[in-house]
Amino acid sequence: MPPRLATMAKSPFVLDTRPLQEATSAHAGVLATSRAFRSLGFPDLIDTGLQLYKRQRGFSEAQMIETVVLLQTIGGDSPEDVGLLGGDSCLERGLGYRPAKVTPLRGFLELFHDESLEQLRPARAKPS
Repeated sequence: MPPRLATMAKSPFVLDTRPLQEATSAHAGVLATSRAFRSLGFPDLIDTGLQLYKRQRGFSEAQMIETVVLLQTIGGDSPEDVGLLGGDSCLERGLGYRPAKVTPLRGFLELFHDESLEQLRPARAKPS
């Protein structure tokens, strides 16, 4: 007997109630973000226009920026949140690399820190 397929009354979609046999990811939605990032040609633009690393080892600039974009997609707001992307083998296979850990990601972001710009920032209000 074939598996039962459920149809939605006002939708052209058919829901397949069979359990998935292939590997799945809790972060599968970020693979769509990665696909958009890559299809827009960002990795090539970043690798040719942004050359921060002197040596070619570890992550490329494009992989680091893609990791930041994916981290923001899942709601992360600091490098410490990158652990949310870790330990997901399906995500790693989809990306083709394991997302950076906190220390390399923080080091990469520090390359963009400009001390002189901090002097231009207005003073923050002191809590009373």
